[in-house]
Amino acid sequence: ELNRLMEAILDNIPVYLFVKDPNDEFRYLYWNQSFVKHSGIPASQVIGKTEFEIFPNPADAAHFQRDDLELLKRGELPPFEEEYSVVTGQKRIVNTVKMLVPVEERTLPLRMGISWDITERKVIETELLEAKVKAEQSDQLKTAFLANMSHEIRTPLNAIVGFSGILALSDSEQEKQEYVGIIENNNALLLQLIGDILDLSKIEAGTLEFVYSDFDLNELMQEKERVMRMRLKTDRVELAFERPLAECPIRSERNRLSQLLINLISNAIK
Repeated sequence: ELNRLMEAILDNIPVYLFVKDPNDEFRYLYWNQSFVKHSGIPASQVIGKTEFEIFPNPADAAHFQRDDLELLKRGELPPFEEEYSVVTGQKRIVNTVKMLVPVEERTLPLRMGISWDITERKVIETELLEAKVKAEQSDQLKTAFLANMSHEIRTPLNAIVGFSGILALSDSEQEKQEYVGIIENNNALLLQLIGDILDLSKIEAGTLEFVYSDFDLNELMQEKERVMRMRLKTDRVELAFERPLAECPIRSERNRLSQLLINLISNAIK
């Protein structure tokens, strides 16, 4: 009854428990159900077998055998982490303690091992580390984005302030209309930049929305041409929009398409 009770306990503890006999080529004497569950190898195929007859990867068997020989030589080993391949080819990672158990009728002590399977924990640790790296990269990108936006905002603001002052001093109606057009274009650019900053917070919150509508692509392109022309600060760069079709009606997300065009044209200008 005691043997059956101990068998039940050993088969239901959530750790690998195994015993090998150094007197008989380190053949297995015991292999509990937790080891069966994680390795996929039934105990019936283990008892009386060596490492090389059991494990699908010969490198694992050689590694386990080296540990056994080292344990016999030194008498003890500190706990360590190791991995092995199961029958499906999947890698399992375990924390292992190996010890010698003297038995009177045997020349060499039995070798007992206890392993805690930490595969799932390792996967979680890896995912958390990757998430941490991504979060740090995202934070750096956000900082760079906001720094760039603060610089970009100055361009339309300077134009609005500057041409507003000139507008007040001008007596020519033609010049006034020209300055008003410049101010309106820069107002649109400023609003777009502010919208980009707000969109960043929406992306992080997962609330960014896409609103599809019908519009003429030519009109959008002409609008972007007027807005982006204000960013040209050199004669070496030419910005031009060629209208290949009289009309080009499409259905899309106008604001997002507009953002995309602004980003592409801005990079091209730079």
